[in-house]
Amino acid sequence: MRLLFFCPRWGQEHSSYDDFCNRVKVEGYDGIEAPVPYDVAERKEQETALSKYGLLLLGQYYQSFEKDFTEHKITYEKHLRHLLSAKPVKIDSQTEKDYFSLEQNKELFALAEKLSYEFEAFPDFNLNAIIKTLKVSAPVFINSLLNKVDNTIVIQIFEY
Repeated sequence: MRLLFFCPRWGQEHSSYDDFCNRVKVEGYDGIEAPVPYDVAERKEQETALSKYGLLLLGQYYQSFEKDFTEHKITYEKHLRHLLSAKPVKIDSQTEKDYFSLEQNKELFALAEKLSYEFEAFPDFNLNAIIKTLKVSAPVFINSLLNKVDNTIVIQIFEY
């Protein structure tokens, strides 16, 4: 089992990706946690810096705030597809919203499972098996599940 450490981009947006990734590498991290930019030039800058410093990407999703479930689900899928196109080792998804029901959140998790298969990402993701085995609420098991990929435990350290 390997233990990987990721440094969040949050709070460091003022730095270029090259400067940020250089400092992350010097400090001994294995990768960064960040959203994948939609701006073509910024995405290229991110990809170049990750490659240059040999760092992994832990994709971050937080960007939809719609209270209407249908709108939220459309935005959620758009962002997941975009993140998956960058081939991250994991996606840290702030999927659940307190104002959506457990059944609605299950729909979001099922969509994530479908996209995982479509992009051939996270092969251990099996929503139905986890629901049947763990019998816990969605926000608890999704966090536990997505933190384990190929016998690798992912730990994020937030420095304030």
